[in-house]
Amino acid sequence: MVLLENFKKDLLKGSLAYLILICIIYFPIVFCGKTLSTAARYPWFKQSLPVKVSVIPVMHPSTFNVDLASPAAFEEPIDNFIGDHLKKGIFPMWNPFLACGTVVQEQFSTRSLFPYQLLQNFCPYVLNDFFLLGRLFFAAIGVFIFLKIFGLKFYSAFCGGLAYGFGGAMTVFLTLTQMSNVGMVLPYALIGSELLSLKRTLPRLIFYSIAVALLVMAGQPEVAFYALLFVFSYAVFRMITIKDESQSAVIKKLGSLFFGTGLALLISSPFFIPFLATYDQYYHLHPYGGTQGIETATPLVNFWAIFMPGLLRWRSELTPITINAGWDCLGGYVGITSTIFIIMAFAKRWWARQAYLFFFGWAGFLLFKNMGLPVISWIGKLPIFDQVWTPRWTGVVWNLSWALAAALGLEVLACWFNENPGYASWSSKANKKLVLIIKIFIIVLIVLLTSLSWIMAVVKPGSSSSLRLFISWVSFIITVSSVALFVYLRRDKISWLFLFLALGVACGIFNFESQLLHIDYSFKHLAQVKNKLVILSMHQGILSSAVFGLSILLVFARALKNRAIDKEKLILMLVGAMTIETMFHVTLGYDEAIRFSRLLLYFTGLLYLAFYPVFLSPRKSKDELKYALCLFIAAAVLVRFIGLSALPDRRNVFKQSPEYLPFGRSERIMGIRGLIFPNASAAFGIQDIRSIDSVSLKRYQLFKDYCLLTKPPPKHQSLWFTGVIDSSLMIDIAENIRQRHYFYDLAGVSNYFSPQYELLPRTKLLNDGMIKNYQNLAVMPRAFVVYYWKKVPNAQDALIWLSQNGPVLRLEAVVEGGAGIPEPGKESGDLTPAKIKAHNLHSVIVEAQADAPGLLILTDTYHSNWRVTVDGKPGKIFPADLCFRGVFLDPGKHEVKFIYFPQVFYICISVSALTLLIFILSIFYLVIKRRIAKT
Repeated sequence: MVLLENFKKDLLKGSLAYLILICIIYFPIVFCGKTLSTAARYPWFKQSLPVKVSVIPVMHPSTFNVDLASPAAFEEPIDNFIGDHLKKGIFPMWNPFLACGTVVQEQFSTRSLFPYQLLQNFCPYVLNDFFLLGRLFFAAIGVFIFLKIFGLKFYSAFCGGLAYGFGGAMTVFLTLTQMSNVGMVLPYALIGSELLSLKRTLPRLIFYSIAVALLVMAGQPEVAFYALLFVFSYAVFRMITIKDESQSAVIKKLGSLFFGTGLALLISSPFFIPFLATYDQYYHLHPYGGTQGIETATPLVNFWAIFMPGLLRWRSELTPITINAGWDCLGGYVGITSTIFIIMAFAKRWWARQAYLFFFGWAGFLLFKNMGLPVISWIGKLPIFDQVWTPRWTGVVWNLSWALAAALGLEVLACWFNENPGYASWSSKANKKLVLIIKIFIIVLIVLLTSLSWIMAVVKPGSSSSLRLFISWVSFIITVSSVALFVYLRRDKISWLFLFLALGVACGIFNFESQLLHIDYSFKHLAQVKNKLVILSMHQGILSSAVFGLSILLVFARALKNRAIDKEKLILMLVGAMTIETMFHVTLGYDEAIRFSRLLLYFTGLLYLAFYPVFLSPRKSKDELKYALCLFIAAAVLVRFIGLSALPDRRNVFKQSPEYLPFGRSERIMGIRGLIFPNASAAFGIQDIRSIDSVSLKRYQLFKDYCLLTKPPPKHQSLWFTGVIDSSLMIDIAENIRQRHYFYDLAGVSNYFSPQYELLPRTKLLNDGMIKNYQNLAVMPRAFVVYYWKKVPNAQDALIWLSQNGPVLRLEAVVEGGAGIPEPGKESGDLTPAKIKAHNLHSVIVEAQADAPGLLILTDTYHSNWRVTVDGKPGKIFPADLCFRGVFLDPGKHEVKFIYFPQVFYICISVSALTLLIFILSIFYLVIKRRIAKT
């Protein structure tokens, strides 16, 4: 009972600490009406767009330097689409607004099956940012609970949650919810495996199964693959290594583990079984059996940013879309503090050394795999893992492994402090002199850096003179700090370790320019960068890394070698260092001036920690710490308040469709030159033939690549059909429309929109304002009947026929299949338009008049989950014109109803619900049984 009470108290303290940190770090988000939304940073979602073709987000610069396009152009509009229909009482399974129709559930990154994501989509938009920050809280507190169950003390468990919940994998990719969803659930799956390893009970089995099921449904399977392997291997490791366990007990626990994993797969079956059942109908960049898993190794120079994230944190206004600049290759960062915890644990023996080596080994394994190290990287050749092509998807697992190893390392240091009493206190004269020198140094440094930031941000922003001054100061600070640190530590036994780390920091900083060599920019060296503000931002990253890295080393040197105070305060120094480093590395995209202010604040905080024993007298030590903490929190909030202007306002950019779309929602449109970014149409409720998807239907992919476009896009761009100019091929989308207008007519594009004048065939300019609206005069009906068709056996032959017969699409069609396809009733003849009476998410009703035996073609994407009835009787749908739906009709008037009925999905939902019902009944039975036993 005492242990449970202590656990509850620690859990409450940890929860409050994490919530306070979130409020401090994300103050503008929580209290000031700003947003983390990436869509709000992208100007193509605004009501009116400039005439310029190049779109650059100058107002809200991205200093994340991470992929913002995926959440802005894929996740957020689809989330709005799902949320809008959930509020109407509709669970969306088919999205008719993208790519002539596409599946919602059977995506690699589902947006409609994970409960937390569903709740976020259903709730008012104003709460979106709070749901994002909730992911950080649940990730951090999950790790904290796991470490407490594992047996760690409060501060060690707190640091583990801090290192993971506020680390690189969660904060850098926070808005990329397909990754942060998995990162949020992963600690709870680990808790389930730990509980099941300690004791076999039904509630623990149920908790493990539900946690693993949520892990599978949380987001990208490419992330979940590694997460599942990590959780399962840890459970096996724990069951085998727990002492005083009989062989039969271990076998029973392993049986429970496999059984619980099987139940988890039953619960999560609606996510992956329907996709596997119709896998042959989809196109993806990395299919099974490919080589993606061993491609795209991380450049070695990138690994410096794992410890010093500032090296990859700079403004990216060189192109309209943010460049990943290395984070895709890393998946996150860990910082210097947790690394020192891990290094120090190597030298000390401890009761949990096996677990420490397990976690550190997993982190090292994935990092070496990301490097492309032979043998280790061959995991990418295994089934399923051969699809995980980018190292980014391993980020949550190796970040968590590193955080857990660091927490165990801090526990090692705590035990070591118990065995080694503190050194003698310094003399009072030495204290006074040292305190005076430190205060003068801090004041001078603050004045110089404040003046420098003011000159660069206000007087001469981006000028060559301020840049030279800045570079000179960077070199001076690095040199002086390195020399001072070495002189200070030269007589200590541990000095060589810290000298080695300091040299590592310096190497990472001076090796920074080589970071640019693998980035696909138009330059290879800093001297070739024309934008001076970008150069300033890059060198600011160098300064931040230098000052901060060396300051962290100074804190640890003071803590480990000059321990003039008790163990508790020394631990607080180390925890404080990790907290400050974590808070500093979380960036919100502030501009350069604000980032300088943040550097001053956190650098001063580290200096205070470094000389914490000198400042304190035994009687006032607690009060000094409280006052310093309050002052630091106030300053941190103030700095973030100053940085409000660099963040966009909280608003739903998808609240209403742009004013220049005055026509009916049943018509299809297309934006040229990036106008109305593709997936935004789903949120607006506008039908668009373009899309950005993780998985596309194979037939539409062929139609887009070889009919709508004059040349198929490169592999990495094949799932993106945006309407912008393809810079790699130097092909204008308008040129594709001019050459392939027959197929745009077939797809039902009634209007083209462009921010500039276009020469488009068979169109009429309706609106000559800022946005040009071109009406397509030759557009074919959305549903029509043709009387002559060509039978072919497969999609490849259908594509060949289409490519050769574009001008006769109004007279003829091509149909795939064998038995059941009748012969044409007549040689040829113009099409007969059909009337769409109702067009909903999961049903379409068409009224058609056939003058002879004919083929009704509905230009919505074909999928085997669609069913059809003709005059109330079951019919059969054939692939027509490669990717559309065809139904054969007898002469006369008919009502044709298309219904989306994913039978396998419904079966899986039933199995999942039945499994959860059994869980609920089992828990209810146990509760009743225990109550009866008590009475």
